[in-house]
Amino acid sequence: LPIKTPGTRAFPHILYPTTVCSAQSCDSESVYPRECEMSAATELPELRSKESTHRAFVLFHNTSNRQIELFWIDYHGRKISYGVMQANEKRKIDTFVTHPWTFCDPHNKTQILVNGSNVFYPTVWYEGAIDLVRMMIKRQVATIYLAIRTLKELTLEKIAMKLPNAYSAHELELPMALAGDVECVYKELREKIKRVGE
Repeated sequence: LPIKTPGTRAFPHILYPTTVCSAQSCDSESVYPRECEMSAATELPELRSKESTHRAFVLFHNTSNRQIELFWIDYHGRKISYGVMQANEKRKIDTFVTHPWTFCDPHNKTQILVNGSNVFYPTVWYEGAIDLVRMMIKRQVATIYLAIRTLKELTLEKIAMKLPNAYSAHELELPMALAGDVECVYKELREKIKRVGE
C-alpha cells in the first residue's frame, strides 16, 4: 500500500552534513557519524544517540503555559537545541528510535517531563502507526507538561535567580536554614545552565 511521506522534515543527522568517512563505512544515504568511527579511547555517556535505520515520526505537543526548549541528544551525549516551543505549540520531528530527546525551561533550565519521563525515546513508525483510511503515517504524540512543584520550591528558585552569587543568600533577611536552601538552589541552577551550555 502506498504511504504518504510526512511533509515536515527535521532529521537530526542533517546536523552533520560535512562528515567524512571511507567508502567502506559510508553510503549515499548515511551522512551522520557512525558509532564505529568514534575513537575507542573516548568514553561516551550512556545517554546518547545510537546508530539506527528505524525511522520514527513524532508530534511534540507542549501542553504547558510556558516556553519549552527542545533538545536532541547527539552521538557524543551533547544536547543539541532544536529551538523553543511556545505554550500549546505542536511540532513535527522526523527522527530515529534510538535517538533520545529532552526538554527544559529555557529560563531556569528546569527539566520538563514528556509522557511522564525526563527522556523521550521514539518508537518505530510502523508499530500501529498507519492510518489505513487516509493512507498516511500517524505520528507518535509526545505530550510535554510541567511537573507539580511546591510553593516553597518555586519561591526558593525565584529568589535564587535574582542573586549575583551563591553567598549572597546569607545576606538576605532569612532564617539560616532557608538561606542555606537558597544557596543550594542557586548552585543547582548554575550547574543546570552549565550542563546545557556544554
